[in-house]
Amino acid sequence: MVYALAFTEEPVKPTFVVDITAQMDRKIEALAAYGTQFRGKSGIGEVFPGGDRPVLEQIRHVHATYGSLVRRAYAEPYWTDETFMAETLGGLPVATF
Repeated sequence: MVYALAFTEEPVKPTFVVDITAQMDRKIEALAAYGTQFRGKSGIGEVFPGGDRPVLEQIRHVHATYGSLVRRAYAEPYWTDETFMAETLGGLPVATF
């Protein structure tokens, strides 16, 4: 089972992230289509509790934070408690410096 972490305040480090740089603008546009839920809002429950920045801007910044973990502009975080297999260690896209 894979859990999406982008909209949770739980302090869980993602197991992996997916680069969504190419889709980020489209994601924001899709969320903006739900104007009555997002337009003019600066808080949504515990995940985005408030502040002065609009919710869609906060969402963009959250994904930028996760993107910075893998040197990408934006990323979607996920976590899994299951073990998965890799054919080789060299095949994993991780930094080894």
